[in-house]
Amino acid sequence: MDFNYNIAIDTYQFAQRAWPNLGRWCMEDLRDLLDIQNDDAHRVLADCEDEMAVYNAIRNGVKSGELSVEPPRRRASRPGNPGNLVPALPVVFLRYRP
Repeated sequence: MDFNYNIAIDTYQFAQRAWPNLGRWCMEDLRDLLDIQNDDAHRVLADCEDEMAVYNAIRNGVKSGELSVEPPRRRASRPGNPGNLVPALPVVFLRYRP
């Protein structure tokens, strides 16, 4: 029997890149930011719908040019010290194959 496993997308990491100054990127904060109304938090279907709403908001923001999910450019942490670089945050895509 063959299974097709979809690529997993981590909306938490995308949210960190899309709104780097937010400070916290838990679903409750993202719901407040995006004005997502949900009375069924921590219920499977409601949480999936929230994740999809966050993903769509980020995707639409990137398409319109309002948001970016590109990794931050490597930069010196202090002027004149190019050897001490801040690493870029990687985006992780997972694919499971049995």
